[in-house]
Amino acid sequence: MHKIFLVLFIALTCARSSFAKGCNPSPSQSEYDCMLCNCYYEAGGEDPAGQLEVGKVVMTRTRLPGYPNSVCKVIYAPGQFNWVTDKKPNLTVPQGHSCYKIAKQSLEFTGIGPDSFKNPKISSEKWPKCRFNKTIGNHAFYSCATSRKPVPGKSKSSSGAAAK
Repeated sequence: MHKIFLVLFIALTCARSSFAKGCNPSPSQSEYDCMLCNCYYEAGGEDPAGQLEVGKVVMTRTRLPGYPNSVCKVIYAPGQFNWVTDKKPNLTVPQGHSCYKIAKQSLEFTGIGPDSFKNPKISSEKWPKCRFNKTIGNHAFYSCATSRKPVPGKSKSSSGAAAK
């Protein structure tokens, strides 16, 4: 009887961890986990190109004055991403979602891309000092910062254009 319970306990524990990844902010959360959660809850309904561009925004912000230089701190900074601001408890990313791959690709991005985005269908906010880069899916991407930290091993870019 104990063997049955042990097997059942192990099966349930493994099944729970293989189905979803938790997304509650924690000091021990890895940069990958932060990027994964942000990808899914900020752009999970977009195609992979849109998800990756949102990841590039996070990575670009880590190189800008006025933002933290940590992926998790950028994502969980007050007022930066709606899903964080809304503080919904017990969020998870379903296993197999494209964001598992996109989060890894986002963390490998070393260029300078757009630093801001919005969904023009739900936001009427105007950004007159920002330069429009492109639209992917439901998000319009902009470069709003005027000074950027150089990326190690890369030439300094002041154009703000999204890297391809």
